[in-house]
Amino acid sequence: MARESPSFSKTNFLAGWQCVKRLYLQLHDAQLAEPPDASNLSRFEDGQTVTEMARQRFPRGVLASTPSSRPEQAVKETTELITKNSVQAIFEAAFQHNSWFVRVDILERLSSGGWRLIEVKASTELKRDEHLVELAFQKLVLEQFGVKVRATLLMYLNKNYVYRGGQHCTKSLFVLKDVSPDVTELMPIVRTALNQYTIAGGGSVEPEIMPGKQCTKPRRCEFFNHCNRPLPVEHVKHLPNLRTKRLQQLLESGVESLATIPIDFPLTKLQKRAATAAKTGLPYVSDSARRLLARLSYPLFFMDFETWSPAIPIYVGMHPFQPVPFQWSLHFETSPGEKVVHKDF
Repeated sequence: MARESPSFSKTNFLAGWQCVKRLYLQLHDAQLAEPPDASNLSRFEDGQTVTEMARQRFPRGVLASTPSSRPEQAVKETTELITKNSVQAIFEAAFQHNSWFVRVDILERLSSGGWRLIEVKASTELKRDEHLVELAFQKLVLEQFGVKVRATLLMYLNKNYVYRGGQHCTKSLFVLKDVSPDVTELMPIVRTALNQYTIAGGGSVEPEIMPGKQCTKPRRCEFFNHCNRPLPVEHVKHLPNLRTKRLQQLLESGVESLATIPIDFPLTKLQKRAATAAKTGLPYVSDSARRLLARLSYPLFFMDFETWSPAIPIYVGMHPFQPVPFQWSLHFETSPGEKVVHKDF
């Protein structure tokens, strides 16, 4: 039985940009994904909060509220809003080109005609391989739909913003950067990628792609455990900062254990330490660490603390993403052999 042709979202496109295998698994084997952890959930909440705050810059904007689970109705609602000149901006505007569906953070109407496409990010910097590519993808879908995109902009948090109390000043809180030339330059690359992803995502066979940097960059893939099977602790893949090319060379020559790496195989200083420790069974302790430990005297204190870094500052004097300590743990020993005391907050 043939598979039904899938529909694609912006999330799928970005997944493909990181790894085509990730795109395929999102569409066909989503049950293999790891559930989001607390960090991922927090980042998602930050994104929602920042996007809602950004909308305040456009007081005559209207939210396209039809859920993405009803794409045809969402596109219809957006089309109707486009015809209303009183609508200064549309939030979550929905568009579809062939099987690709996209929602735009902010689509601002220009008095001279046409629109400004604005992507909002819970970030304090522009990231070319993520943000600009995402904008290029959206612009491509919108233009194919028939929308005249005059400019593409990135709206992100101003790292120099300081919260003074009361309501946030959104004009100072955000940086609004026109990145139109960069986005235009990326359009041909994105158009080619879009065609490739449509074919790969609609296929019936999981792409064969060897695990590598793409498993964790720009972020850890939700299918990491599916592609990276548990390996013995002595496996060569555990060498620190080992490039995919070097890993392939070792595996193709039949070397899988750290202890069997040839002495003439090119390794960094750090990798040589790990390989030597595996071969000898002895831990590595640097001379500088020995000297530092030798200088310590009782009482000894061991402190650990945790912080939270909200995207939008919550206390007076804070910057975006400034760490806020919220708990600490302290163990201390007054003299050798004495009971270790624990305090926490």
